[in-house]
Amino acid sequence: MSAERRGALCVLGAALLWSAGGVGIKAVAAPPLTVACYRSAVAALALLAFLRPRGWRWTPAFAVAVVSYAACLTTFVVATKWTSAANAIFLQYSGVVWVLLLSPVVLREPLRRMDAAAIALAFAGMGLFFVGELDPHGRAGDRVALLSGVCFAALVLALRHERDRGAEAAVTYGNVLAAAVLWPFAESPSTLPVQSLVVLVLLGV
Repeated sequence: MSAERRGALCVLGAALLWSAGGVGIKAVAAPPLTVACYRSAVAALALLAFLRPRGWRWTPAFAVAVVSYAACLTTFVVATKWTSAANAIFLQYSGVVWVLLLSPVVLREPLRRMDAAAIALAFAGMGLFFVGELDPHGRAGDRVALLSGVCFAALVLALRHERDRGAEAAVTYGNVLAAAVLWPFAESPSTLPVQSLVVLVLLGV
């Protein structure tokens, strides 16, 4: 199997796992901040054990990447709990639009006409999520999902500014930061059903 095909299969696998994460988050019988805390805690332990990130430097862009990823993880869980998993996943991927929009300012990359057309179509599509929405809780979830997309864009822009150096470390320590910040707001694991604990471990790994 060629390296290109292996890479494509890895991307497909990552997309399927990320999408399945929305179903898993819905299945956990716990508030969103509790889910986000323990999901990130398990992920941090797994990443530290398997990746052992090295070769990163503490720079302003790296700090932005860590903080934005922690915020992205948290807002995605909140959005998934408050709105449909499909809405949360789709609106989080609006981060690609923000990357295209902000790249000329942050990375000094030119904005092509095709990019501008794609941005206009994406914003029109995202606007449909807020037309005719009667459930205030669901609408709040959509807005949080959009915020998650902005955080995801900040992560991508920060890593590209660093030429992708320290990407593994940013993801690892973003999970560490999210778990640490959310810990005071999380319910005790002893109060959660066993099934939910199993799902949380699977979500983190």
